[in-house]
Amino acid sequence: MKPGLSKQTKGYQPAKTKKIVMVGAEGVTGLYLLDELLKKGYHVTAITQEKFPAHLNHKNLKVVMGDIYAVEEMVGLLKGNYAAIPAIEPTYINSEEYVEAIYHFVQEVKKALIKRIIVIGHPIMSAFATGNKFYESWRPIAIAQKDVLKLLTHEMTLEWTFLHTAYLESDKRTGFYPVSNRVVISNSWGESEKELTGNYINAILERVEINEVIMEGNEIDI
Repeated sequence: MKPGLSKQTKGYQPAKTKKIVMVGAEGVTGLYLLDELLKKGYHVTAITQEKFPAHLNHKNLKVVMGDIYAVEEMVGLLKGNYAAIPAIEPTYINSEEYVEAIYHFVQEVKKALIKRIIVIGHPIMSAFATGNKFYESWRPIAIAQKDVLKLLTHEMTLEWTFLHTAYLESDKRTGFYPVSNRVVISNSWGESEKELTGNYINAILERVEINEVIMEGNEIDI
């Protein structure tokens, strides 16, 4: 269920001039998300360490070079934005680095006085094979996502959302580890294990915009 407008926010429209800052916008998921944010009228700052695609030339897009481990530099680049999105994803070869990167980014977001952060995990959008071999390659990703969720649940000052795949659980009858196209939405409002089977990019966009119609004391259901 999408959040409805409360009496206090009736008639409110999302502010099209709100600023979003992203890291990892040059990645596969990041590029799709960036395109949709720009279509919706957001002003986006993309912080990157890599050469950005030249064709992504938009009046509302600002591309700057930055290192997620350079704290003071990052804080300066993050300041003044409404929400921050680390559009980086864990893989079986960078799972530990993923957790460390998210940890650093969260600390920088807080120092930059940004309240809203949308963290992206591994987007499984189609059924995968099952079996122990697959499980061993997926296991580091599942552990990394659990570690990031634990990190976020200890953040009392942030309005955070974490979109991630479901954890691996073996079928007791077969011993296999099936992973479907489910996406779990966990957030700072205490909700967890909320499964989404729709469009992944739209789900992220809804998490960006959801607080634009929330006022203190209101409850939402997603």
